Amino acid sequence: AFPNPFQGGTRLNAEFPAPTVFSAAVYAADGRLVRPLAEGLAPAGSRDIYWDGRLPDGRVAASGAYFVRLLNPYSATTLKLVRLK
Repeated sequence: AFPNPFQGGTRLNAEFPAPTVFSAAVYAADGRLVRPLAEGLAPAGSRDIYWDGRLPDGRVAASGAYFVRLLNPYSATTLKLVRLK
């Protein structure tokens, strides 16, 4: 993810070896779902996923640690993000 830590938003880059179904979501440190980011069919190659640092209702997420979970049939990846105000 870049930047990380971040204030406004952050961009994650995912690489898929073949076309695949995937999902990406942000979770709080306690495991609570904060916001779904993307899901669907991704072509093979690189894909950018952006989180604007906001909750689904548009409010800015609190400062702190968050985790992005990227799932596809080939792997599950978790990335730690730090949001600063």
